[in-house]
Amino acid sequence: MVITTSYHFDYGLTYQSGQYDLNRTIYLAISLQDASNALGNDLHRVTFFNDADVIREVDEVEFLVNHDDHLHARFCTEYHPFDARYDCVN
Repeated sequence: MVITTSYHFDYGLTYQSGQYDLNRTIYLAISLQDASNALGNDLHRVTFFNDADVIREVDEVEFLVNHDDHLHARFCTEYHPFDARYDCVN
């Protein structure tokens, strides 16, 4: 997911950009977990993004190098043939 402004796509926008919307990013990060919970399963494992304010506000968000301008959300599956980190085994 690439960070955008509220009115158009603005590639190259980072959490340090003036047009970045912290509240919308927090809302998005929380919505990813809420969507997983609404399905009755805890499928969402982690979201990677480097804004320390978002990390403080949303438990599932973690720092990962080179994630200043986009988010990666990791969801589990019953079985992932190539990477066990995506398996739903807790």
